Amino acid sequence: MRIIIGLGHPAHFHLFKNVILYFINKSIPFKIVINDKDILKDLLRSANFKFEVLAKNNSAILKVSKLKKMYYSTKKLLGIVKEFNPTILIGCIPQIGFVGIIKHLPSLFFAEDDFKATYLQGIILYPFITNIIAPTVTNTQIFKNKKISYHGYHELAYLNGKYFIPTRHSIDKILQTDKPFFILRFAKLTAHHDVGKTGLTTKLVQKIINKLEKKGNIYITSEREIEPEF
Repeated sequence: MRIIIGLGHPAHFHLFKNVILYFINKSIPFKIVINDKDILKDLLRSANFKFEVLAKNNSAILKVSKLKKMYYSTKKLLGIVKEFNPTILIGCIPQIGFVGIIKHLPSLFFAEDDFKATYLQGIILYPFITNIIAPTVTNTQIFKNKKISYHGYHELAYLNGKYFIPTRHSIDKILQTDKPFFILRFAKLTAHHDVGKTGLTTKLVQKIINKLEKKGNIYITSEREIEPEF
């Protein structure tokens, strides 16, 4: 068996990192390909995992730009498949479905959202994917015949006690933990499933901070540029 693993988000690194280590230990040939996003490359490098970038990260949000990006990244994956000669494609990026159809290879797409929440992805990708690997509670609607269910969640692939032991020492390096603290996460909201969403507005965030700062420290992690007042 020869496997191509497609990752498109830092969370996908955590989802597949233990599987990748298993492949390494069992000497199973594999290749990691990615759509560059946020700190995904940093995580892969920290684990000494080799990878190839299909699509570079940029701030373009126009549909034309995204379509162009998808075309060229799929074309690049076709070249990688021709050279690597895999027997299966797995992961969380749409390119594996398109290439799988073209090259007559099985493709397994790991999803965790209901179809209605990511309907654009579903309409474009699911017709080409061989199977959708998703939690039992996930509703894939008209593509339910392609779904392979499991009782669990993505997060359990790396937070299970077999693989993860929380350590206070790791947190103490970056946060002051001797008193209560809160973490606010700001997203860019540029994904296809974020269309029409406003998220946390400046006014709403200020209200949240006003309530929380009396009870502990506040930390912000942000994809977008943070407003000056924060």
